Amino acid sequence: MNAPPELCRRWLQLGAYYPYSRSHNTLHATDQDPGYWAEVGFPEVTQSAVAALRVRYQLLHYLYTVFYHAHTTGSTVVRPMHHVFPHDEASRSIDHQFFLGGSLMVNPFLFEVSRSQLCDFLNQRLFILLKLFFPPPPLQHQTTVRAHIPLGTRWHRMKGDFVDHSPVVYFAEFHEEESHRPLLLREGTIFPMVGEAHLPSPLNTVNLRKAPIELWVLPHHQINDFEASGELFWDDGDSIDSIEKGAYNLYKFAFEKCKLTVSAAHHGFKAAAGSSEVLKLSAIHIALPLGHATVDRVTIDGLATTKFTAVNHTVKIEANNLDLLKLSSKPVTVEIANSKTGCVFKHL
Repeated sequence: MNAPPELCRRWLQLGAYYPYSRSHNTLHATDQDPGYWAEVGFPEVTQSAVAALRVRYQLLHYLYTVFYHAHTTGSTVVRPMHHVFPHDEASRSIDHQFFLGGSLMVNPFLFEVSRSQLCDFLNQRLFILLKLFFPPPPLQHQTTVRAHIPLGTRWHRMKGDFVDHSPVVYFAEFHEEESHRPLLLREGTIFPMVGEAHLPSPLNTVNLRKAPIELWVLPHHQINDFEASGELFWDDGDSIDSIEKGAYNLYKFAFEKCKLTVSAAHHGFKAAAGSSEVLKLSAIHIALPLGHATVDRVTIDGLATTKFTAVNHTVKIEANNLDLLKLSSKPVTVEIANSKTGCVFKHL
């Protein structure tokens, strides 16, 4: 099948968030790889594919960790809405949103164009003669996606350098300019990410291992429940038996009572002889709720640091490129506070 460029653009945007991201084609069909479209006069298709794939690389450490759990526990990588929210009736009929793991909701743009319901009805139910008197409306590009949000859950839209400071509560509407990253990140999660500015060039998995990571901390914004957790799986990125041999590291991240703890639950990865491999933690981003006290004090392992900014309900802390590969049995702690009230959530 020869895909029209606009429809192929949607497929490439969607495919960036599939576990196995690959553009398939059939013998004798027109090329459809991302680079092809720029060569034949449709650079917007190539640009959209590149933009979506760059976001995929930002998320790759999270996705790799989801695969670790799938291998060790039998959990799923891609999950339908009703698997994550079995008690939400609306989720049972939704087939156009899905999850990667339990904390990343994908709400893709799926259609090149979409006719109105009236058009579909006329095509399927009425005679051709009737359609002469009531012609279907013109085709229109799909320019928005409205995502269902299960009751009682809160989410953040992903931006290049972090997330929106206002959480999504009831529904989320994505517009065309967001079609390359129609993503919602679940509160209560800590995501190991690669910042947009730190994506390497050329961009591939080998070079990505050299890029510093960031922690995106999204605490539950509910009274007395400002907590979040996450994990990072790390091996040599190539072996098929690293788990069976124990040759991997598993890092756990926990945020509670204004304190982030970074620990190594398993430490079996060893870099190749002569390798200078490091796993640098460059920054920690923490989303704060409305009404929080001002963050004016940050400590790392009990020592005060001035290398932080607090703006737009977000704290960004420089982690001094901490090498997680050298993390011992003693965890690293990072605490945010107000010098007068202590924990910035206490009065909420």
